[in-house]
Amino acid sequence: MKRFIENYLLELEGIKRRLPVRRIETERWRLLETMHVKINFDAAYLQQNKKSCSIVIRNEEGQFLKAKVHQNKYIPNTFAAEAVACVQAAQFGVESGYLKGEIEGDALSVIRKLQNESDDKS
Repeated sequence: MKRFIENYLLELEGIKRRLPVRRIETERWRLLETMHVKINFDAAYLQQNKKSCSIVIRNEEGQFLKAKVHQNKYIPNTFAAEAVACVQAAQFGVESGYLKGEIEGDALSVIRKLQNESDDKS
């Protein structure tokens, strides 16, 4: 999975074109059953070449622990915005010292690609 994410980020760096605006909605937070923390991420894709990613970390009881917002450039589409947000959420969790937890986003296509064991060349 790490290799997939690294390869995907390298691929994204080569793409620098603009696409229309699309707002990605998030679903409501649900309580964790066995994990230590839950990291929620969301991305907004803006046509003016300004992309943002919100990340929130909560504990087992749903209490707020940390949050962060990234400003990303050269993101070609909403899928890429969500994929980068997912990677940034994982990095933020590790940097914050949370090595056990759950990462949740609302982009089903990103989640499916990350769960796929085979190499994806798309």
